[in-house]
Amino acid sequence: MSKTSYVLEKTAAVVIVLNCIWILIGLIYTIYQYQQYYFQYEEQNPDFIFLIESVGSYTLKVRSIIICQLLGIVGGILLVMNKKTGWVLCGSVAITQLFYTCFSLWSYWKGPGYQVLISALFVVVFALVNFLLFSPSVIKKYEPGRRMWTWAFGLAVIFCVDYIFIFRTLA
Repeated sequence: MSKTSYVLEKTAAVVIVLNCIWILIGLIYTIYQYQQYYFQYEEQNPDFIFLIESVGSYTLKVRSIIICQLLGIVGGILLVMNKKTGWVLCGSVAITQLFYTCFSLWSYWKGPGYQVLISALFVVVFALVNFLLFSPSVIKKYEPGRRMWTWAFGLAVIFCVDYIFIFRTLA
């Protein structure tokens, strides 16, 4: 493996870790704002118990996104340490994040131009990350067998299917 491939592999791991942290911070902030909104109107709303259940329901609906991001952080750290498990986790998270961004690009297509541009930019970034993680030199380095490929794509499919169901229930 050349030095350039080594640096690009580590760069892909760092991009995945930073994006996972960014998404987790965004989700935590959204859940916090959601709770603050309902606590603010506690006295005015007689159905306050229903609203608290609604916050819990939202938190439950984003569970796979939270789990995927935590696995991405762990996978990125393990990939930096040259572990096969890190490659499997980063590969499945990179595929899932590419799916998330393509799905958001599709949902923002008729929205404001900046949302389409940002989503398209992330699609390009994650397409490059996938290209780097699944390049021949990286595949040769980790020598994945059938079991590793099954885990990588199996996790990605599970997260993507769950995301589709989340998106349908949140919309």
